[in-house]
Amino acid sequence: MILIFSLFYTSNLKEGVDLIIKQCPILLTPICLIFSPKVIPNKKTLNKTWNYFVFINVILCLFLISNFIYYYTSKVGFSARFFREVLSKIEVLDLHPTYVSAYMGIAVLYLIDKLSNKIDYIKLGAVILLVSVILVLTSRIGIIALLVALVIYFVTSIKKRKNTIFLGGMLFAVIALVYSNDFIQKRFTRIYSSGLVMPDSHNLTSTNLRTGIFYCTLLITKEDWLTGIGVGDLQFYLNECYKENFDTTLFQRRQFNTHNHYLFLFASAGIFSVLAFLIFIVWNMRFLHRKKNFFLISIFVFLLVIFCTESFLQRAYGIATYNIFIITLLCAILENSQNKKEIIKV
Repeated sequence: MILIFSLFYTSNLKEGVDLIIKQCPILLTPICLIFSPKVIPNKKTLNKTWNYFVFINVILCLFLISNFIYYYTSKVGFSARFFREVLSKIEVLDLHPTYVSAYMGIAVLYLIDKLSNKIDYIKLGAVILLVSVILVLTSRIGIIALLVALVIYFVTSIKKRKNTIFLGGMLFAVIALVYSNDFIQKRFTRIYSSGLVMPDSHNLTSTNLRTGIFYCTLLITKEDWLTGIGVGDLQFYLNECYKENFDTTLFQRRQFNTHNHYLFLFASAGIFSVLAFLIFIVWNMRFLHRKKNFFLISIFVFLLVIFCTESFLQRAYGIATYNIFIITLLCAILENSQNKKEIIKV
C-alpha cells in the first residue's frame, strides 16, 4: 500500500504502475482470503498444493540433469561449473540459478517438515536429489538461505519432532560431501579473496556487480530517506548512477534492479515502507513461534535471507512462490481466529 502511495510523487508513472500491477497478487491474495471465507483452502487442499509444488521441483531437477547429460557429459564430463550453464541453454524456462535454488530450497523445507514426523523413503530421496541440485547450481545465497533455515528449523523443533537429529545429520553430511567440490568452494572463497570492489570492464563478477548495485541504491536512498524517490523512478536513477560511476557497458546492455528487497522498499518509498515490512516480519514470527509452526518459520527465514541479494518480489516467478507461503500463513492465522470465535461462542 505504501508503494502504491509513492505513485503520487513518482515522475515515471507508467513504469511505477507496471511494477505495482506485477506485484498486485501480494495485495490481492490476502484481501481475497480475508473477505471471501469461501475461497479459504482447507488443510487437505493446502497439502495438495505443496505436494504439487514439490513434484514440479523434482521434475525440474530431473529435467536439468537430463539436459546436463545431453549438453556436456559426452564432451567434458561432470562439473558444477558447466551445470550452472545448463540453465542458460534452456531459453524456454528463462530461469536463474538463484531462483531455481529458492524454489527447490522451499520444497526441501516442506519435505523435511513431513519427514520429521514420519520417515518416507521416497520423500527422503527427493530431499537428497533437491539438495544435491541446489549445491551444484552453486547459488551462494540459495545455499546460505537453506542452511540458515534448516538450522532454525532443527533448533526450534528438536524437542517436538522425533526424527530431527537423524534428518539434520543426514542433510549436513550430504551438504559437506557435495561442498567438497573445488568449484563450489571457490564460489564462496572468491568473496573473501577478491573483496568488495566496484565493477569495471576488467573485473566483472556477480559479487562486485552487486557491490556496485548496492552502492548506487544507497546513494539514491540518501537523497530522500523519508519518503523515497517513488517506485516508478528508481530504475531510472539506478541506470544513471551506473553510467556515471562504472566503466563497463554491461550496465548499459541490461537493466539491473536493486537485488535487495529491503533496499528496494527503502529507495522507492522511504523509511516507512521498511518499518511496515519489519512490523509484518516481527508480528508473524511471534505468531508462528507461539503456535510452534516450525515449517512456516523456516520458510519465512529462508525468504528473508533470499531478499538480501535478490529482488524476489519483482519477478512473477518469485511472486507466485511467495504467494503459496502467504496463503499458508494466512490460513494458519485465520484458522486461529476462527478457533477463538468458536471458543467465545461456547
